[in-house]
Amino acid sequence: MQSLDRFVATRNARLVLVDHYQVRALTTASWLAQAGLREVFVLSDPFAGCELVSGGSPAQIPGSEQGSLPRLTALELNGLLQQREATIVDFSDSLSFKRRHIPGAYFAIRSRLAESLGKLPAGASFVATGTDPALTALAAADLSRISGRPVALLDGGNEAWEEAGLERAAGWENLAAEPDDVFRMPFLWGHFEDRAEFEAAAKAYFEWELQLPEQLRRAGEIEFSRNGPLNPR
Repeated sequence: MQSLDRFVATRNARLVLVDHYQVRALTTASWLAQAGLREVFVLSDPFAGCELVSGGSPAQIPGSEQGSLPRLTALELNGLLQQREATIVDFSDSLSFKRRHIPGAYFAIRSRLAESLGKLPAGASFVATGTDPALTALAAADLSRISGRPVALLDGGNEAWEEAGLERAAGWENLAAEPDDVFRMPFLWGHFEDRAEFEAAAKAYFEWELQLPEQLRRAGEIEFSRNGPLNPR
């Protein structure tokens, strides 16, 4: 419920919840209905007559198949870095970048690439990396188009770099974009440098919560109701 925007990207979409025992599906559907979602369904006996498989199925994102961009292994990239022949642009979220990244990498956000170019070394060739392969591929294609410079992809992203046992860095360095892409939950103490920063973030968060009713009233487009459809099918 608290991360619904990460899984339901379309307003007023029809939601069908699937759960082997239906306990979690029914509970979640109840909360979604109370939050005002009109089209919420629970699939009854969801696995009857179905052949189940295990493992993940990677999402197919249109435009993420950038076969024209060359790919480098972690060891190949490390060799380029030793010779100072590449600049790494990391498209991870800012919290992941702060926790650990390839030494010397520049943090960037895809939507603000044009304004970030001025903070990247002039004349450099780029290697794009990150924690999300699809996002990294899309951002690398944008970087190639906007900059007009050679761009390669680190095959496997930051995970491949870590698996190769290569050196990692942490903290804020080489920020080509303002790290405002992720909201830091105030109760996640590990995301903050010290107690004062934690308390300031918690205060800002609660002030934001208190003004939500007025913000929703001004918007005039969101309604909440106690009764909504909850239809097992």
